[in-house]
Amino acid sequence: MNSITNQAQRKRWNSTSFLKLIILASAISSGGIFSQVALAACTISGPIDRLIDNPANGWEVQVDGSVPMGSFLKLITFSGSSPEIAVTCDAEGVRILVDSEYPIVGTSGGVNLYDSGIPGIAFGLFLNDLDISGKLPLEGIIPTTTTSIRETTLREIALFKTGEISTGGQILPSHIAAKALVLNHDSLNILNLRLARPITVTILRPTCTVSRPNFNVDLGTVSVVDFNSSGRTTPKTFSIDLNCTGGSGARDVHVTLTDANNPGNATSQLNLSPDSDALGIALEVNNRHGLVNFGPDLSGTGNPGQWLDGAASVGSYSIPLSVNYVRLPGPIKGGSANSGVTYTLNYD
Repeated sequence: MNSITNQAQRKRWNSTSFLKLIILASAISSGGIFSQVALAACTISGPIDRLIDNPANGWEVQVDGSVPMGSFLKLITFSGSSPEIAVTCDAEGVRILVDSEYPIVGTSGGVNLYDSGIPGIAFGLFLNDLDISGKLPLEGIIPTTTTSIRETTLREIALFKTGEISTGGQILPSHIAAKALVLNHDSLNILNLRLARPITVTILRPTCTVSRPNFNVDLGTVSVVDFNSSGRTTPKTFSIDLNCTGGSGARDVHVTLTDANNPGNATSQLNLSPDSDALGIALEVNNRHGLVNFGPDLSGTGNPGQWLDGAASVGSYSIPLSVNYVRLPGPIKGGSANSGVTYTLNYD
């Protein structure tokens, strides 16, 4: 009998305890509701939407994709002024959060990095002219009831390497986006930042220099019997050698050979220089594709006689060539047989 009574008492005790827990939980929940209702109100004076349109570097930047992973690539700075935004709340302790609308993809040196939309490139943002300043995301409490956003709010966009960079591209205005909210005032939106135009990012390509700007090719002494059935001597090989440094990827090498004695020569035969004694012969030059037609010394690509030799990356690059004598119609006379060419290299 006592056992049954004790069991019943335990049930009543447990039931009472459970009821108290429910009441306690309700009180805590109710307190939270009343706290939200009691939030102070804020007013905004000034435009909250801002277009960032004054980069000191311009809207096009070059980056070196060959740097190590995680390295800084380029700093884009902004200057100028825009109308002030005044935010006034009827309670002290304005809690502001400023962040990009894009997810964080990594960090570098304590800087949060956001997706740029270009593979291998991310960016960090530095905000200024708020009562709180620094690298995004920013969160701080303003002890007064009033804060302001003065002049240019976005000061710097820092680009970083987060992966292999094979091509450039554009950072769209929607990617450089930031929003400022007053968290303890119902997440009141007090600032929206956007770029006025896309930022175009191009990859810095290697720069090439010629190892031997001037050189001679000695064809040696030849006789009439050295000409084959097609009227040509055995070719003598040589090359134009380049050393390419800096940048990343590769750049196309376009080559033009110009007749040094007759720059207007557009044929495949190089006449002898005026100081030569031989007659009845000329010279031919072959590249990796075949017989070369000579052309004018011009900058740019698509010129007469020009050919695309290949793509040069960081390191050494050689343009293989060969030269031989060729018989002309009519009699042949022995003697010195000299000529010359100049070469023009264009890159894209």
